[in-house]
Amino acid sequence: MRTAIAEEKKRTAKSRGAESKTDALLKVRLFLHAEATRQQAMSMWLAVKPGLRIEAAIELLRADEVSLERAAEIAGLNRWAFHDILAKRRIKVVVDTAPVAELDSAVNAIRKHR
Repeated sequence: MRTAIAEEKKRTAKSRGAESKTDALLKVRLFLHAEATRQQAMSMWLAVKPGLRIEAAIELLRADEVSLERAAEIAGLNRWAFHDILAKRRIKVVVDTAPVAELDSAVNAIRKHR
């Protein structure tokens, strides 16, 4: 019980410390608003630890929030390199395609115009 309380106090103190630093940056007008400081911090964090970009991209892809192309872009990789990482981790990628009949119809239309 004491450990949980002590941990909560540490988290609260860290949070207040971060808030006061953010307030100081805003006060001297280095940033227009708190969100801008958060965005800059995130950009720097991802630049220092590029592997985190891959993890974020994979999570966004898994949550179906981005396409494979966009996830690869977020990871800073081309589509094939990103797909290789997914394959090594045994993460299946489902690619939406048109129904077979629709694809056959498109192929036949192309053949007619030859």
